[in-house]
Amino acid sequence: MSKLDISILYVEDDNIIREFVARMLKKKVAQIITAINGLDGIEKYKKFTPDLVLTDIKMEEMGGLDMIAKLKKDFPDLKFIVVSAYDQTDYFLKAIELDVKGFILKPINRKRLFQVLDEQANLILSEQKISQKEAEKQQAQQALEKSEKKYRHFVERIEEGIVSFDTEFNFTFANKAACQIFGFGKNSFPKFNLFNFLDNKKQEKELANFQLNPGSNELEITIKNMRQEKRIITLRLRDLIDNEKLVGSFGIINDITEKKHLEEEIARIQKLDSLGVMAGGLAHDFNNILTAILSNIDFAKINIENHEKAKKILQEATNATIRAQKLTEQLLTFAKGGKPLKKTIDIKKLIKESTEFILRGSNLKPVYDIDPELKPVNVDEGQLNQALNNIIINANHAMPAGGVLQIKAENYRVTEADFLPIKNGDYIRIDIKDKGPGISKNIINRIFDPFFTTKPKGSGLGLSTAFSIIKNHNGYIDVRSYPDEGTTFSIYLPVSQQKAEKEKDASTKQFTGNAQKILLMDDEKIILDIAKEMLEYLNFQVETATDGEEAIKKYKKALDEEPFEVVIMDLTVPGGMGGKEAINKLKEIDPKVTAIVSSGYSMDPVMANYKEFGFKGVLAKPFKIEDIMRVLNQIFNENEEA
Repeated sequence: MSKLDISILYVEDDNIIREFVARMLKKKVAQIITAINGLDGIEKYKKFTPDLVLTDIKMEEMGGLDMIAKLKKDFPDLKFIVVSAYDQTDYFLKAIELDVKGFILKPINRKRLFQVLDEQANLILSEQKISQKEAEKQQAQQALEKSEKKYRHFVERIEEGIVSFDTEFNFTFANKAACQIFGFGKNSFPKFNLFNFLDNKKQEKELANFQLNPGSNELEITIKNMRQEKRIITLRLRDLIDNEKLVGSFGIINDITEKKHLEEEIARIQKLDSLGVMAGGLAHDFNNILTAILSNIDFAKINIENHEKAKKILQEATNATIRAQKLTEQLLTFAKGGKPLKKTIDIKKLIKESTEFILRGSNLKPVYDIDPELKPVNVDEGQLNQALNNIIINANHAMPAGGVLQIKAENYRVTEADFLPIKNGDYIRIDIKDKGPGISKNIINRIFDPFFTTKPKGSGLGLSTAFSIIKNHNGYIDVRSYPDEGTTFSIYLPVSQQKAEKEKDASTKQFTGNAQKILLMDDEKIILDIAKEMLEYLNFQVETATDGEEAIKKYKKALDEEPFEVVIMDLTVPGGMGGKEAINKLKEIDPKVTAIVSSGYSMDPVMANYKEFGFKGVLAKPFKIEDIMRVLNQIFNENEEA
């Protein structure tokens, strides 16, 4: 793409949009100057006198049109293009009065922006080549035609649809943009009536009522254009009066289809965020209860090894508790702020293992197309495995009679052309395609909503959880579905710049307690009691504390006598000092303190990045005796190696 030999001043108060558009323009034009508002724009224009001004309308301190009006007093030949999300008639008319050269609506369409720049650059460069004498002669000639041509030129190039109708809503005029929206040719609009494009009978009544009540000057309707595409448009009309007689109407049409889709996406994310607050609190309390239940049951099993019947009953209780634990994990997964425990991996093995685990025993056959050069990703293996499981379960339910499930994974570069709500860059894309009946149009926008399900016994959390997991990994899930053709879920995950971590040797030296001293802190007495019994059973000496302040006092006192080798602390203590605050105090007392953080609330970043906060290990609630053994085994093995 060759650069245009022109300079542009771009005025925009939104930092993100300004930087994004400026990057695009740097590739297109010789020089780009930016300003943050109208006042800044005036200073920059006077300093650099660029060939063209690209400006937003509404900005703090001074808007774009006010800036142009002030500049035109000193620079009457100033050329400018308006870029804005605001499409009110007042702005439209004022821009015409100021001799606007183009009008581009947000979100900015790159193709449209470059098309307008090409047109203006050709005009600017042509003018620069004309001698001053010839330019003066040409201006005198153009002045005679300016009044008529200026408005027609603008109307034909504006991105909004400009239309006029007779009193029966037959088209009498449609500019280029309106023709594109409705799908008819530039000269064929007189053959059509607006009622012919309406999507249903209800909208015919709305349009008729709109016609009878000129005070209601905006209507949102859905049309089906000549290409049989459904488009959502807004229609704003003004009466056309000739000799005090109503002869029709004229107005502006905006295609808001993409805007509506974006609003639906934002609404879905907001719904997940609000439910996340509830999920986090519920899971936190629930996990505390489960810890007490699971720990007692697990410990009871150890002490009644010869009572097979009781042991069997307790095992069933253990299984039920673990199922409840899985539910809280799903709730926490889509809770706002839940932090994945990430590491860089080669995802090929995980994709196959997740698929084959879910499809084991089913009559569904997976067919893989996985790029052997698939790049590594930085993910929480457990969470990503859960997301894949939920989508594959959905595909399995969609094909009860069996068939082929296609799994494709490839390296993929996301660009503006993909129109995805994620940053441009390198991703891996995983396509999971079933051959089921497809998802009907009336529910496809709801499938990621929490608790929405079409299954009689479904929880409605599967796809919601998958959506949130991928979102928390800075990725995205897209879905495409067609009746009788099946459904394809596409997962986008950012590529990691690091190399995949090698799997560690599973064999580790088992550690059993040797009367080492452990300080245990938790505000829940029932958890404190059972955890203490477990640790004593494992041959540790245990002292307890109910909050961080008590733990600090006991730790400090023990330093002068027999120090604690490990401290296990609950992350949060309602109304008191939790482990998050206490670890900093302990490190001041003893920089070498060995501490383990414990919580049923995984939303806090401490649980995901415990080492950054000074902890040596993490113990998630609810836990069993083998979980305690595992984390202590890890701690003491690391201490031995050190």
